[in-house]
Amino acid sequence: IVMDGGSDDETVDILEEYSPHLSHWVSEPDNGQSHAINKGFAVATGSLVGWLNSDDLYLPKSMFQAASYMLEHPDCDVVFSDYVFIDESGDVLKRRREIPFDFSTYLWTRDCYHANCAGMFRRQVFEETGGLRQDLDYSMDYEFYLRLASQGFRVDHVREFWGAYRFHEESKTVADNESQIREAMEVASVYSHDVRAPWLRGPLYSAKRKFVKLLTGCY
Repeated sequence: IVMDGGSDDETVDILEEYSPHLSHWVSEPDNGQSHAINKGFAVATGSLVGWLNSDDLYLPKSMFQAASYMLEHPDCDVVFSDYVFIDESGDVLKRRREIPFDFSTYLWTRDCYHANCAGMFRRQVFEETGGLRQDLDYSMDYEFYLRLASQGFRVDHVREFWGAYRFHEESKTVADNESQIREAMEVASVYSHDVRAPWLRGPLYSAKRKFVKLLTGCY
């Protein structure tokens, strides 16, 4: 499924060329990234879904590995793996290994450290939660996974590499980092019910995450 926001380059020509291999595609104006993703989920029929931003890649066998894991762990609702950073040419910049999902660490570091290019979740999760918040421009994934975890959905992490996150100076999260941080702080305030020493919790949980990564061989 490809949801394009009405690109005026050669995107439509490419989509038409590959249309025999696509179950659904559309190129039309939308109300932002979250709106486009939600529209894609609404027409998805598979039991597992995920989304891939146009700059990023799924690595070979990643979908098979994710599906196999979910079959073997029926109580798991969301699964993420480690991933690699690539540059504009597709060359690997570094490998990013992460710790298992922890709600408090995820909340207080305000860092969506599990990349969408390396994750899948059950379609019923989308149906039960209503999908991504369309009023968010940067932190829709951060808010989505905080919401899932707060509602009791299980999030697992595996030590494999399923995705490639493309890093370049014009990428959305790099170009307007100040707005991204401000929006993430607004989202965090919704889920941080314990308001004691908020100025201290961010640095403490960031240090905890780095320490756990060091102990578990993530560096």
